[in-house]
Amino acid sequence: MVSKTFHPWKKSDIIRSSLDLGLEVLEAPSVDTWLNGQFNLHQIRKVKLEDLLGRDPIQLNMKRIGIGLTGKTILVTGAAGSIGSEIVRQLTRFNIKKLILIDQAETPMFLLENELRSSYSHRQVQLILADVTHREKMESIFQEYHPKVVFHAAAYKHVPLMEENPHEAIRVNVGGTKILTRLAMRYGVKKFVMISTDKAVNPSNVMGASKRICEMIVHLIAQKPSNRTQFIVTRFGNVLGIEWFRYTHLQQTN
Repeated sequence: MVSKTFHPWKKSDIIRSSLDLGLEVLEAPSVDTWLNGQFNLHQIRKVKLEDLLGRDPIQLNMKRIGIGLTGKTILVTGAAGSIGSEIVRQLTRFNIKKLILIDQAETPMFLLENELRSSYSHRQVQLILADVTHREKMESIFQEYHPKVVFHAAAYKHVPLMEENPHEAIRVNVGGTKILTRLAMRYGVKKFVMISTDKAVNPSNVMGASKRICEMIVHLIAQKPSNRTQFIVTRFGNVLGIEWFRYTHLQQTN
């Protein structure tokens, strides 16, 4: 059982450790909230993940999000990754025209395809094995499907690996973003959302630096006088389980 009198960060550590051990965590209210000075068992409640946020959860305007996505063909890069696949799951909730899912990882794409077939078979989905740095392939996809909304989540993201392979961080993260932003402009994409990271803030590692360069590319191309695409950058930090993504940035796409 956890008391509310703990320092919030210490409380968070205790709860995380307990949940990792498979324990059920209960929380008792602070003494000043006891009924008539008496503790009541009914005041005990299970700890939820949102309790670790340290703030109220963000409430999404689902109606507004739906209006912005209804009837549109949407392309997601890095669709089989941790963030990309959750974006896909969230998008299936809306009345979209078609989902175009791109990733170069065969096994994760196979697993995603099986999940979509079993849980979201009512949606029009096209899965494409492709590398976002392959310019000709990316252009052929834009030519064929003409997406109106793009979620660009494809990137190398593991910090230690990118420290050992800096060339790949630049080639994939920066190169892929450069290709996709230009294609978005050329083919009349309405909204382009680039998934970035909090590590792009004053970056101290190769991965963070590569994503900061991506942000700068998006910012620069958005300033072009000929641009008609709304470019959006959203930074993700560490999250409390994948369900906490829930895409606050979707609200920005309307």
